[in-house]
Amino acid sequence: MPERRSALSGYRGATAADGPAPVAIAAATPAALAMVTAFPPSERSVRTALKTATSLAVPKAGRFAGDDDMLLAALSPGRCLLLSASPDLVSALRAAIGDKGAVTDLGHARAVVRITGEPAERLLMTGVMLDLSDSAFPAGLVAETVVHHMDVTLLRRGAAAFDIVVFRGFAVSLLEWLTDAAAPIGFEVRTGV
Repeated sequence: MPERRSALSGYRGATAADGPAPVAIAAATPAALAMVTAFPPSERSVRTALKTATSLAVPKAGRFAGDDDMLLAALSPGRCLLLSASPDLVSALRAAIGDKGAVTDLGHARAVVRITGEPAERLLMTGVMLDLSDSAFPAGLVAETVVHHMDVTLLRRGAAAFDIVVFRGFAVSLLEWLTDAAAPIGFEVRTGV
């Protein structure tokens, strides 16, 4: 299998901050990234298989569960995005789910960007067509949306932390938009999460 490299490895964008930066932008590099889609009427069987393979119960649609080691995001009923520190996740899911659903390896097709810092919410709201206030979009929620004309999956990790999953070909464009938008408040581009 070819080596997985982040679409953002080698990005040489500017760092614009004097002292500690209020916003940090970094490429997150999960070892595995996959989409699982249950074939009707097998959603219940796929949910059980996902719990067995990940040790996480499938949350309600629009929510996610887990941490940096294993994250399971329910995008819609019967459709989940998984990010994992385990490179064997995709093969384990395929074995567990069998012919009840489809497991699509997105490791080479998507990039993940993490933005952290108190101004992260305000910064993202300049380009996202969602109300990202903590009361409307609290930690643990996931949404498929658009950031500055780029289709993304947005996960709110915490009060001041977001993950953005974007098509690999748009990763540098996303990073350039984020750094342009963050320039007035100060930011740093980190090498990884």
